[in-house]
Amino acid sequence: MLDHSRMLDCVIDRYGRSQTPRSECAKEGISMTATETESPPPTARQLEILRWVAGFISDKGFPPTRRDICRGFEFASPNAAQIYMTQLKRRGLVTYTERASRTLRLTPAGMELIGGGA
Repeated sequence: MLDHSRMLDCVIDRYGRSQTPRSECAKEGISMTATETESPPPTARQLEILRWVAGFISDKGFPPTRRDICRGFEFASPNAAQIYMTQLKRRGLVTYTERASRTLRLTPAGMELIGGGA
């Protein structure tokens, strides 16, 4: 029988931290799961990039690449664009397929945030 008080100790926060080591939780047959937490609101820069991406898609009819975003914001490296895209994806505002070009899409939450509706 599972000890439910121990189960609570095996829940990890969104940063991957737990008070109980994974091995102890596994011994008791408890899988560690992340807690559902609301992410903080996007920064002004993240909103600016989100709006730019929406405008790019609206104007061109297809999503930008990391290099397009890099040029649009004069970043020194496409990796800077990737960092912003990862942050926006974690907040649930965009979606994209790893290692594939032009798969960036705004989610309904992202569209709603910039005033584009759902």
